[in-house]
Amino acid sequence: MTSTDQAAKAVRQIIGGVSAFEALYTFAALKVADYMVPGPRTAADLSHDLGVSASPLGRIMRYLAGLGVLRRVQVDGVITDGDMYELTLVGELLITHHPDSQWPMVIMRGLKPWRDALADLSTTVRRGAAPMVLEHGGIYGLLQQEPELRALFDAAMESGARQVGSALASQPELTRGAIKTIVDVAGGTGTMLRAITHANPHVKGVLVDLPESAGRAARLFATENLATRVQARAADIFSSPLPAGADAYLLSRVIHNHPRDRVLDLMRNIAHVMPNHSELWVIETPLPEQDRQMGLALDLDLVMLGLAGGRERTEEEYRALAKSAGFQFIRRATLPLDMVLMVFTRADLARNMARRRRLDTQVVTR
Repeated sequence: MTSTDQAAKAVRQIIGGVSAFEALYTFAALKVADYMVPGPRTAADLSHDLGVSASPLGRIMRYLAGLGVLRRVQVDGVITDGDMYELTLVGELLITHHPDSQWPMVIMRGLKPWRDALADLSTTVRRGAAPMVLEHGGIYGLLQQEPELRALFDAAMESGARQVGSALASQPELTRGAIKTIVDVAGGTGTMLRAITHANPHVKGVLVDLPESAGRAARLFATENLATRVQARAADIFSSPLPAGADAYLLSRVIHNHPRDRVLDLMRNIAHVMPNHSELWVIETPLPEQDRQMGLALDLDLVMLGLAGGRERTEEEYRALAKSAGFQFIRRATLPLDMVLMVFTRADLARNMARRRRLDTQVVTR
């Protein structure tokens, strides 16, 4: 095969990404995985339950087997007749009631606003801003107008937050009791905060978000018997005073929604209420440092371009933003789904602590 042949094949494979998502979306929209929970099924068998045509369904299932979503059943090493398939671990995450289900995310990405956001990238490039941003102020403006879309969006966000929240809850600063109070800034429906407080009974928390999200979070806190330790407050995180005095302030997947000036305003708003010992916890999906390192962040960056006018950044860019807002980086930790926890303290406090340590050392030396 010539280098030109290989390059042409690479182009065709990139184009094929559209087919991959459409096959996955169709499989999810029909809730096929739910019907495969009891065991392996054929397309002909499933078509009766779903009320669809067997032949097209079978071709989609064959395609998804090539992607690792399904697996053809083998008996004694031989593929069975009738193209019988079973779910792989990937496919199981499309079961609607799976605890880590990705079904809401797949369905959300297949809806018109998300499709249009990517289909209109050429318009975005020509005009300098996405139609979604120009017409609605970004996806969050549209979500405020459409409650059903908002509910699906919240469910999609929760599907990833559950995994990340479990990992975050096991951070040493939480488990050893160094952090007893945490404020989740723009915490949505509180998935992250619920995970932290369930795993760490000594921790109390406050979630701050717009009224609709804060209201739903409060109901979930009550349902899960957390209301005595966790509160939800409705407020604008940019213009309203944030709860003061917490041991940690969490910004999970918030910064990527906003331009630099807006991010700096938010970080300074947080710094204003942080006590001397407090930390700022930032969770994002950093862009790879090298161009050919594909990852979730590259896709998210284009989604943010088309939906919110936001952007993903490299880890160094996030650290530089925090520094500009008066913070100093102190540590990091890797999290699921290519996310990273970056922990900061106020730079003025860090300098004062370093100065005190030097003075203490001088006293001891003398």
